Amino acid sequence: MNRALLITLISVGVVFLAGIIALSYIGAKGPETFIYKNNEVPTSFRKQMLDMDLISKEEKIIYFYSDALMDITDGLYVLTDQHLILYSKQWEEPETIIGFSEISSLNIDYDDSFLIDSYVVVETDYGMMVEFPLSSEKGRDKEFYTLLQKYVEDAH
Repeated sequence: MNRALLITLISVGVVFLAGIIALSYIGAKGPETFIYKNNEVPTSFRKQMLDMDLISKEEKIIYFYSDALMDITDGLYVLTDQHLILYSKQWEEPETIIGFSEISSLNIDYDDSFLIDSYVVVETDYGMMVEFPLSSEKGRDKEFYTLLQKYVEDAH
């Protein structure tokens, strides 16, 4: 085997191995691609939300979803027993916490594919409209939305 071919094979192997290591790291540190139920939410995510004052210590997380690769503040969407919490550091106003009684309308565009999320549109009594994604994995987008609808109906 000539030297150039050997160097090329070693280089490709190193790049491949680095890619595997990077994907493993992202998979271990980042959020799952599905919506977490309350008992599945990692303690570190709950602590981060507490530290950011997005939730109170008494607040119960019902559903949690993040469409981020590693840092959940790139996009997190949470249904608690008290609020709908939406956060993305890319938004002009990153933090949106909405009480159920403030929601005037809800709509969802379901997408059952693995690669594309369902999208929820929320309108509030004070004229704010916000859209956020929900993973359709395990059918939890339907569970999240149905419970959110119930909370809104009960609040009115």
